[in-house]
Amino acid sequence: VIVMPSPKQFDFDISSLFKKSLLYKTDFKIENISHKRDEPFVEMHRSLAEQQRKFKNVIFIERDEIFSADGKPSDLTKDKIPFSLEGSHISIYGARMAADAFLNSQTYVELKSRFARLEDTRP
Repeated sequence: VIVMPSPKQFDFDISSLFKKSLLYKTDFKIENISHKRDEPFVEMHRSLAEQQRKFKNVIFIERDEIFSADGKPSDLTKDKIPFSLEGSHISIYGARMAADAFLNSQTYVELKSRFARLEDTRP
């Protein structure tokens, strides 16, 4: 079982702010956007990570390993586009960029190795 976290939950739909930044050619300051709605999700992720340690067949992937840009945790993709535009669900583009980030993570390398070992033990 592989458990993956959600992107940061913002308190409102951030797409209009992002579009304005594109229109006016200004920096999109996602770090200034309220995300109190995310607090329960951070706690839930922490709890899931703790629970995962009790089971050998459960893997919890940390948020920073999926939602990152250039190897650093981020709420924006490497192209400076939010992973989530409406404030809670990952966009299609965000999902693609999150997949790219994960494929370059240490956890992916370890998972790939773990699954390869499982394949080697099959009859």
